[in-house]
Amino acid sequence: MLYSLNTVPLPTLGERRWRHEKIQSISLYASDDWFAEILGVSLVSLYENSKDMDGIVVYILDSDVTHENKQKLLSVYQCYKRKDAIFIPTENISAKLSIDVAVDRGSLSQYARLFVSSDLPGDLSRVLYLDCDFIIKKSIKELWNFDLRRIQQGDQGALNHVLSHDTYCFEPRFNSVTIFYDFTYKEMLIYRKPPKFYTEEQVRAAVENPSIIHFTTSFL
Repeated sequence: MLYSLNTVPLPTLGERRWRHEKIQSISLYASDDWFAEILGVSLVSLYENSKDMDGIVVYILDSDVTHENKQKLLSVYQCYKRKDAIFIPTENISAKLSIDVAVDRGSLSQYARLFVSSDLPGDLSRVLYLDCDFIIKKSIKELWNFDLRRIQQGDQGALNHVLSHDTYCFEPRFNSVTIFYDFTYKEMLIYRKPPKFYTEEQVRAAVENPSIIHFTTSFL
């Protein structure tokens, strides 16, 4: 079931197709109540730095975000005069799979993304997944219009496993992670020992002129 923050009934599938003619971007987040505040910061950065895109629609995979925090998120949409988010209540993943799902880090909300295709409207041709700990530094227009022939690999265990044979390697400026700022290039190679990695020039460009900063864990 889909529901929005306001009390206006959701449009029918036919109405949603008509509205999508004016939509420029469809973004997806996943959050529980603990991450709601961080999600709010990411939404501000999305709207503040993507003012050249009027038709941004946001779906949120909702792992028990409280009504109070949903109202706070609503204030972000109102401030920027954007469409209200559409919340998708997530199912209990352990119950859905009939197994006890272990969490490597974060929360069970991360697993909801694996089943999102069954929850989103079937008429969507493209969705950008954005982590709550993203700060959008530049308009997402370039990323939205990118020729995504393959899917970008995530940076969490479950997604890495599922998408391991269906990935696309973006320039690091679209995912300027914390470790880029914590270590020198040589230190990163020593610490992480990646079999393949971006060039030093690409990493430097990602730090100096990022499109998206991703506040991931580093080594602490």
